Order: sequence, then structure tokens, then C-alpha cells
Amino acid sequence: MISRNRMCSVISHTPTLNMQLILHQHQRLQLRRERAQTAQDNDMLSYAIAFLIIALIAGVLGFTGVAGTAAWIAKVLFVVFLILFVVSLISGRGKRL
Repeated sequence: MISRNRMCSVISHTPTLNMQLILHQHQRLQLRRERAQTAQDNDMLSYAIAFLIIALIAGVLGFTGVAGTAAWIAKVLFVVFLILFVVSLISGRGKRL
């Protein structure tokens, strides 16, 4: 087996081999960039579809009577959690280890 130092010295003495390695590295880098761009495009498409579905559901719920009920539930939960927060601030966590 050729050691890394010896292989580097062999590579540095053969210009055609150096060019082949550089081209090969360039091709791999270009392929990685293309795959990354494709992955980003797929991510953006999936985000767009997800937000479209969320918007459609929100629109359906907004045009029906569910929106008023959801707002009332949100107000009740806000008050409940606000009271629990104040109680936890007053009581503290007890002894800290």
C-alpha cells in the first residue's frame, strides 16, 4: 500500500493525473451543488403545499361558525394559563438543589 505522502509526491509529479483529480473533484462539487439545489427546491415546494393546506383549513373554519368558538376557547385558555403563571410566580419552586 502506498503511503499518503508518497502518493502525494507521485501525484505532484504527474500533471495529467493532477488535472484528472482536479476535474474529478470539480465534477463531484458540481454534482453536490446540483443535489443541494434540488433538495432546496423540494423543501420550498413542500413548504408551499403545507401552507396552502393550512390556509385552506383556516379559510374553511373562518367561513363557518368555528372561528368564533375557537376565539372563545383561546381567550379562556389564555386566562387559565395566566392565572397558573401568576400562581407559580407567587409560590416559587421551593428549595433548589
